[in-house]
Amino acid sequence: MGPLGYDGLRESLIEFFGEPAEMLILEEEVSEVESGGSVAALSPYRYMSNVFFYGLLVPALERDDTAMIGKCCDFVEEVLRTDDDELRQCLTIRVSESVFMRRQWIETALRHAGPLWHAELSQR
Repeated sequence: MGPLGYDGLRESLIEFFGEPAEMLILEEEVSEVESGGSVAALSPYRYMSNVFFYGLLVPALERDDTAMIGKCCDFVEEVLRTDDDELRQCLTIRVSESVFMRRQWIETALRHAGPLWHAELSQR
């Protein structure tokens, strides 16, 4: 995978997750255009929330899909390893804080999280 970065999050999601992310991104972009906006207006925060968190991670947590949860946790670890402060902040705000919305999500995430994400989640 190429280097992760805030401005390249869309492409990184596609590269890391393939067709599932690509389909979710397409849905997000079509929705934006249909509501009178433009694809260029979509921020990495929206991709992190609607594609990664609600589109990939939450369904995996709800189904206890260990393969997808593991892949999502690997992606989180990659993001947390980057030097890109904006991307790490985006992940913390849109994913790490949101996973606490349901007890089941945080318990499952903690069981599968890599060391960096586990440490971040444990600090809350």
